[in-house]
Amino acid sequence: MNIFDTAAGYRRRHPYHLAPVLVTPPDGLPVTLADVKTQLRISTDADDLLLTATIASAVDLFDGERGILGRCLLPQVWRARYPGFLALRLPFEPVQSVTSVEYVDTLGETQTLDPTLWRWIDASPVVVVTAHCLGNVVAHCRDDAVSVTFSAGYANADAVPSPIKMAITLATADIYQVIKRTDGIKRDAVEGVGLTDFDTSGAVSVATQAAIDRLIAPYRRVYE
Repeated sequence: MNIFDTAAGYRRRHPYHLAPVLVTPPDGLPVTLADVKTQLRISTDADDLLLTATIASAVDLFDGERGILGRCLLPQVWRARYPGFLALRLPFEPVQSVTSVEYVDTLGETQTLDPTLWRWIDASPVVVVTAHCLGNVVAHCRDDAVSVTFSAGYANADAVPSPIKMAITLATADIYQVIKRTDGIKRDAVEGVGLTDFDTSGAVSVATQAAIDRLIAPYRRVYE
C-alpha cells in the first residue's frame, strides 16, 4: 500500500449532504522546499520546480476537503452547507473563527442570521443556533438552506504539529521517487543469468507508508 492508497482509504464522510466550499485558499505551504531537500539529501537546485509542485500535491493529501486528516493546516476560509439549523458541526479543525451564519428563507431569499441568535465556542467545531431558528423560516427541500462561513487552520507553518509536517515531507519524498522511478531500480549481476533489474521502490514505499500512518494517527478526524 502506498500514500495514494491511504488517501483513498481514509476518505472522510461528511455528516451533511454537500461538501464544503473553499472561499479563500491558504497562502503558502506548511512544509518548505529546504525541508524536503534535506529529507531527500538533494543539494542541487535542478529539481526545485518539480519538488515544489510535489510538495503541493502531498499537502493536498492531508489538508482541507480532499485531505485525510479532517484538518486545515494553514489559515483558509470555508463555507459549510446544511439542510437546516440542526447539528451545525463544522467539517474541519482547528477552527479559528466563525464569520457568519446565513440561510435561505421560504421566499428563496438569502438572509444573514443575527449574531445574537447563534454562538461559537472558541476552538470548537460546533456552531450552536438558538431554538428561535428551528421554526419554518428556512426553505424546505434544500441541502444548502443554511451555510456557515468560517476560517480554519493553524496560525502559521510553525504552529502546524511536527508529526504532520514530517508526514507531508515523507509523502513528498514518496511521490518524488515515483516520478523519478529509475531511482528505485537496482541492477545486479546474477550468475548464469546476466544483468537483472530489481525494483526496490516498493519496499521504500511500504516503510514510508507505515511511518506516515503512525505520524498522522493522533491527528485524524474521521466521521462515522
